Amino acid sequence: MDAYEPYISSGDFSTDYDPENTETGYFYGDYSILETYFYNPIEYLVNYSLENDQLTEKASENIKFYNNTGNSCEAEKNQYILSRYRDRRLTEFYDFQGWKQLIGYDYSDLFLFFLLLLGIVPGYYNEQKYKMTDILLASKGRNKAYTYLKHTSIYLWIICIVFAAAFVNCLVFKILYGLEGGGTYLYALSDYQYTPLNLSLFGFFLFINIMKCLSLIVFARIGIWISGKMKNIYMIYLILLAGAAAGLYCSGFICSSSPLKQYLTLLNPLSGFNICELEKGCYGIHVFGHYVPWLAAFVCVQLGLILLSYAVPCFCAALRKPGKRYRQGGYKRRQTDGSDGM
Repeated sequence: MDAYEPYISSGDFSTDYDPENTETGYFYGDYSILETYFYNPIEYLVNYSLENDQLTEKASENIKFYNNTGNSCEAEKNQYILSRYRDRRLTEFYDFQGWKQLIGYDYSDLFLFFLLLLGIVPGYYNEQKYKMTDILLASKGRNKAYTYLKHTSIYLWIICIVFAAAFVNCLVFKILYGLEGGGTYLYALSDYQYTPLNLSLFGFFLFINIMKCLSLIVFARIGIWISGKMKNIYMIYLILLAGAAAGLYCSGFICSSSPLKQYLTLLNPLSGFNICELEKGCYGIHVFGHYVPWLAAFVCVQLGLILLSYAVPCFCAALRKPGKRYRQGGYKRRQTDGSDGM
């Protein structure tokens, strides 16, 4: 690089095509490749441990300071930083361009949304259209079992399409880039220097797809409810597409200083699709005077939403008289719409 720097800084270099004295055919092309693919990554590798040690030392100082001032929330935050970033080292060098492109590749997400909508909406809409819900009423005791079976099949469909797309993406990038160094820590990528995750590159790729499954399952639960209540199929598609667009737009609000936007990100199921950006830094929220990492809070909130979506209808059904109702000296079966509030 020292041989290139004087000419690059002064601008005194040839721009003519010279295949005999250069690898790329141009002087600046050789310099750009060396800087982008060799010099900068090696410099990052060499300096990482030093910069990380400075970060952990600062976190230790902050812990003492905030403990003395009685700020337990910030003390917990710095304790979390210290536990996640301590003793990090990088000892291996690979060309990580393939992993960088694979982790950030999100064009297949649109395909996942279309497959999900095509798997949810027609089934529930056709049940209403062809009076399938009336047939279910004749199956005593089978209605809830049928409902849970439908939901489980949709969730399994989500897992299948997500990991099928992940497998295809991984295979294509393996062919194009080779994908060496999959066992190296995620922070080997300069974009993830401050990530709190201590996962390997391949482990983070799997984690991304697990979070996509969680997000789509919660989104599907909402779609199931809407599809079971509305009778206009075009309106159902419109509402779900608009909701998906709004959810993806609001998925990065955890980086905001506004608590309202942070909580909105936690409630937004599609925030899991933005995990690549949200895990580039150490983000968290304050809950009742305590520091909670945003990822832990997000997973807990989304799992809680799924559990509540099943628990609340069951609880409401338990408040009613089960089975039959006594009316005017006789019994009459309780009518449902086939979903039993699910």
